[in-house]
Amino acid sequence: MAKITVTEEDLARLDQQRLEADRAYNEALTSVDRAASRPPFDPALPPGPDATRLAELNSGWEIIGPSPVATGGWRGRIASGIWRVIAPLFQRQQAFNAALVDHLNRLHAVASQGRDAMAALADGLRDEAAALARFESNLVQYLQRITAFVDTKDRHEVAQLRRLIETRSAGLAAGLDAVGDELLKRTEAALARQRRLEARVDAMRGRAAESVRDAPPPGVAPVAPAAVSLETAQRDALAEPQSATAYAGFEDCYRGSQEEIEARHADYVPLFAGAQDVLDIGCGRGELLRLLGERGIRARGVELNPEMVRRCRELGLDVVEGDGIAHLEALADQSLGGLFAGQVVEHLPPDRLLHLLNLAHRCLRPGGRVVLETINVACWAAFFSSYVRDLTHVRPVHPETLSYLVSAAGFTNVEIRYSSPYPPEARLQRLPRTLLSEGEVVAEVVEQFNRNVDTLNRLLFSWLDYAVIGEKA
Repeated sequence: MAKITVTEEDLARLDQQRLEADRAYNEALTSVDRAASRPPFDPALPPGPDATRLAELNSGWEIIGPSPVATGGWRGRIASGIWRVIAPLFQRQQAFNAALVDHLNRLHAVASQGRDAMAALADGLRDEAAALARFESNLVQYLQRITAFVDTKDRHEVAQLRRLIETRSAGLAAGLDAVGDELLKRTEAALARQRRLEARVDAMRGRAAESVRDAPPPGVAPVAPAAVSLETAQRDALAEPQSATAYAGFEDCYRGSQEEIEARHADYVPLFAGAQDVLDIGCGRGELLRLLGERGIRARGVELNPEMVRRCRELGLDVVEGDGIAHLEALADQSLGGLFAGQVVEHLPPDRLLHLLNLAHRCLRPGGRVVLETINVACWAAFFSSYVRDLTHVRPVHPETLSYLVSAAGFTNVEIRYSSPYPPEARLQRLPRTLLSEGEVVAEVVEQFNRNVDTLNRLLFSWLDYAVIGEKA
């Protein structure tokens, strides 16, 4: 069994990285908590209809009684004549009074029903506001508990690996030891690559700081090396012709040939069907731009590496040199029909990744899609063979994390699409089922060994890449 070489310095560095990640997560959680705070919703209702004198009107609208009884004599004849003259006037007035009182009664009933409906609507709005407040509270609670959930999954995976190591049989101990030795070798190689990455980043920061000190602006003190961000150091390094050419060669060597990348990107083209003004951030050699152009989809790219920009322009592609986030900041709202970023998000610190997602949502038109492809760090083979190989990578992004961030930025219909399966022949191989006939004890050991192999294959050798796809509503 190989000797474990994880030092105290390695553990201290990993603890520091975990503390920094926890601090950034807590700051983001505090921002969500503050955004969820709001005053209670209590709409005021207008006063009800005035019915103060409605009863008086209902009892006093009649102004005439029955016709007087005719009597003899000259007084009776005079009274009958007068009544015939004034009776039509009073009857018309009484008919008007009856119609007016009936209208007021109906108006009061309609107004009362309207206020009752408004009161019911106000109650419904209060319930909806309360439900929204509960949802926001539950969301904050979910974010507060997700760290513990991830830690629990990590402990479960560690327990599974420990159980794998401890569950041995005399006949299969050598095979399990070989698996453990392979894991330790890969871990040691990953730590060595991590140390080389940190040394390269420190050197890049030093060169950037020296260039600033050589020509400081008037009245401005030189910038210390620690003040230069990793993103700035990467940009300055790629601005050097030799570094840009070297990194382009690195992409040619390890990213895959243009034909291979075009074959992978062909699956993304239907996502932009019917769209125009598609932007490819970090377009590299322009594989997706060529595919979109062949299908009549107007697209352009932005690329930080001047060598890559030169190659794209030689192919007649519309590509500008610059930072993708700065390019988005300069675009107008709803000016893009789609946005693609292949192998970009792993180059960004968390705050820049969140800023990129917010800018993408602002710049996309309704119905436009964002597609973010990156390395599947949940697959250990992808993490150790692809992620740590590139010196410009900043932080691994788990598929579930990126999916949640895309949803939180306002995108809908968010899905995770995995690609680049690990070759089946290169995975850990199960023991043949023919051994099951060698006896009950051997059969039980074989089944347990194969279950452990399946678990390791899911962790170590699954999909090398994934993409998170979201749509702007």
